[in-house]
Amino acid sequence: LKPFCLKPRWLHLRGTFGGASAMARRPGDLHLRLHRGGDGQSSRRGVVLFSALGLLCALLGSHTTTFVHALRRPPAVRTSRERSARSGSRRRADHVRHARGTTSLAAEPTSEFVGVSWHQGTSQWQAYVEDPVSGSAISLGIFGSEKDAAEAFDCASLVLEGKAAQTNFPVGSYSQERIMEQQARLTDYWRPRPSSQYRGVYRTRGSSKWKAEIELYGVKQFLDYFEDEIDAATAADEAVRSTGAERSMQLQMLNFRQDGDYFDPETWHQEAVPRGATSCFLGVSHHQGTGKYLAKLGRKHVGIFDTELEAARAFDEASSAAGGVTNFPPGGR
Repeated sequence: LKPFCLKPRWLHLRGTFGGASAMARRPGDLHLRLHRGGDGQSSRRGVVLFSALGLLCALLGSHTTTFVHALRRPPAVRTSRERSARSGSRRRADHVRHARGTTSLAAEPTSEFVGVSWHQGTSQWQAYVEDPVSGSAISLGIFGSEKDAAEAFDCASLVLEGKAAQTNFPVGSYSQERIMEQQARLTDYWRPRPSSQYRGVYRTRGSSKWKAEIELYGVKQFLDYFEDEIDAATAADEAVRSTGAERSMQLQMLNFRQDGDYFDPETWHQEAVPRGATSCFLGVSHHQGTGKYLAKLGRKHVGIFDTELEAARAFDEASSAAGGVTNFPPGGR
């Protein structure tokens, strides 16, 4: 038994006893006892156990070969690739187990409602409507529930198309207040952005076309959409001339002024005075303190004049020097 006690790693055991093989399949416990014993008693118990096992196998015979160093082999250590593969499989199993309405990890939820889709970035539902001008999708927001997104689509459709709109839920289920809230959001989206150089010409978000509209005394009139900015400005000018508004009002709103748009020195006194004004001319008002006429360019006082026509001429001179609009044709045309 001495070789078994002193050098167990050299020993080759032979035998047919199944118990020895069973112990060899679980090397971890014996390995800990033989080599990682924390105290003397553990080490002595391991030596005794190992010696008894060797004696038993020697008595059984030489039919089965078992290597003792197999018992000394430490538990198998998994590589980093094996560990990551194992943890990855657990994560995939968790995803599949917790996924709702999906058959695989890559599949995304789909909605049965019109105008509702799954937003992958936030893992929530988004609602959208189609821009009636450009045909592009306008986002109505991100919602925690599919039903809320569908209701947002319904309200937006009712704003754009009225009661004839296709909705997910009955039209009567929406209050006028909810519809007006959605209308305010869409109005902000389509809020006109003024053109950089022409009056009555605008760009709207999401559209490549130019919108032409005019506004007179607080009332707006939509004209049309145009591919070319100048075409939109020309259409706005034609609409301004057709309103029959006072000449001074038209002169402020026109983009391309013609000779017939200006005051006539012979018939100017027949022109109507705009609402809330005291003179038919641009930049001229009646000065109550003196009973004369004041010419003013913006905040700058040009002067006080005896006649309305003199004040208009003085205004034209100052405005022309600043590159502004005049009452009479520039250069005496």
